[in-house]
Amino acid sequence: MLVRLKKLYIERVLLFVLLIGMFSDIHMISTNAFIFQNTQSSADFFLEIFAPTEIEYWEKINITIEIREKSNISHENMAINLTLESGLNLAEGENGEYDLGDFAPLEEKNASFMITASQTFLNNPIVLYKVYLHKDGILMDVDTRINGDVYTLQYGISSINVLYPILKVTSSPLEITGFVVPRISLLNNQKQSLTYNISNEGDASLQNLTLRVEYDEKVVELQSMILSRVIDGKTVDNVSLSSDTFPSLSLFPGKSYVLFQINIRCITFSATDHSRVYLFVSTDFFGEREYSVQVQTYDIYNPYKYDNPLVFLAWPVYIIFFMILGLLIIIYSWKKHDRRLKKARELEEKYGTSYVSCD
Repeated sequence: MLVRLKKLYIERVLLFVLLIGMFSDIHMISTNAFIFQNTQSSADFFLEIFAPTEIEYWEKINITIEIREKSNISHENMAINLTLESGLNLAEGENGEYDLGDFAPLEEKNASFMITASQTFLNNPIVLYKVYLHKDGILMDVDTRINGDVYTLQYGISSINVLYPILKVTSSPLEITGFVVPRISLLNNQKQSLTYNISNEGDASLQNLTLRVEYDEKVVELQSMILSRVIDGKTVDNVSLSSDTFPSLSLFPGKSYVLFQINIRCITFSATDHSRVYLFVSTDFFGEREYSVQVQTYDIYNPYKYDNPLVFLAWPVYIIFFMILGLLIIIYSWKKHDRRLKKARELEEKYGTSYVSCD
């Protein structure tokens, strides 16, 4: 039980040191502090791992394992196996075990494995993996190098940082935020450009980016589309597209963006509440996203229709005008009634009251 606890403690400490070593050249382990650090050879084999430190979510990379016999004796029935933590996977057709056969004294052999990364975001993108050496099915200790120091362990250990893209879409002149559908108001035959900034703010390239436009053909006409590639803030490529051809990028690099301009023309005097221009952005990683703009119409004979900003000034003016007009009518009617009563009193005082009898 004590041996097991000791091994567990050693393993946790080593993993901690490995993660620290990825971000710093300071070695936190000393020979006097932990007995598993070597100053001389102690295991029969030296195992070293050679692999990239980063992998993009769509990549396949090769992990090479170098095993060297260093005790100057022969060994039979040797094999290694690779174990991956959640976030890394063996490539299709790969087997996590590799038969090394027999080793002659001081002989060196290599083995390799193809691996891929998780297709979903990882909370911790730094993923560990281990390589175990077996002789006749029995686990063996190995000498292995970690951050420049050599340790005697029951496995070789390393890590890979999984990189992911971050897709972001903004538009001009309308900003698309939340669940609010932006709107534009157009005159008949008026033209409008919608420009979308499509950016990949992640560290990994994004594969198979496809742009597609749909619109209400009774309200607007799609005249053209322009795709611009921007590098270091400068437009380096402009591609004009016809209304029936939609662009696609097989690889959209990280830390880059493109501008996609949609040029439309209003062809009606009256739009409906469902008249929209849709942009669909499809990728292999994020699936399909929809961005829409509602198209409204107004004409010169009815400038206060829909969401014209003048309506917010016009309605209060209309209300105040009719209130004043109603008040003036009331005052005028009251004064007219008062003058009529005054005139009747004057006539009554001058000529007296007259009665007409029907008998």
